[in-house]
Amino acid sequence: FIRSYPPTVFQEMRRFYSCSLNPSERSRSVRRESCLLCNENVDDEFTMGVFFTTKYRSSEIAAHHHCLLFAAGLPQDGKDSQGFAGFLFRDVQSESERCRRLRCSYCKKCGAASGCGVKSCRQVYHYFCGAASGCVFQFFGGFQSFCPKHRPQQVSLSVQGHVDTTCPICMEETQPQFGHNVLLSPCCGRAYFHRLCIQVQCSSISQTSSVMM
Repeated sequence: FIRSYPPTVFQEMRRFYSCSLNPSERSRSVRRESCLLCNENVDDEFTMGVFFTTKYRSSEIAAHHHCLLFAAGLPQDGKDSQGFAGFLFRDVQSESERCRRLRCSYCKKCGAASGCGVKSCRQVYHYFCGAASGCVFQFFGGFQSFCPKHRPQQVSLSVQGHVDTTCPICMEETQPQFGHNVLLSPCCGRAYFHRLCIQVQCSSISQTSSVMM
């Protein structure tokens, strides 16, 4: 099936991220294909990463980059030029079969490829559902995710004098009371960043590096 999220769900995701970039600054469209992992057919690089599509074994397959990165049972065994940025097509299809049996803790639909990094926690979710519900996704190391109950918190830092609450990346006001979605600069303690803005920057750098290799 193809699940199409209404615009209000994207607004809810923005609310949790406490960042509302002008929609005109990014492109969002609906594709014919749906992601093998989340069954979402929206092509929105800002929230879901690059939407990969290709023909494999006489059929069209597609997947969001962020869904691939946080799929709990999906290895990245290929080179950057192979498969979907290193995720081999056969492995993506195998992971799709595995998560079809897993019901998302938030939307209650099957296909939940991501899960909380705490082994004793049974929370599983689609990448999009988790992000909209307050889960934290770590775009480094083992690319782990954590449910709202177990998500890590930034170590308390001492604020140094006047703190600018304008995010230096998107130049919009941050709301520090949102906690995990706003980060204080650990080096100077004088600037707040939206977590999503940093995430998008890191993702863009990673994709550029892959192209240049």
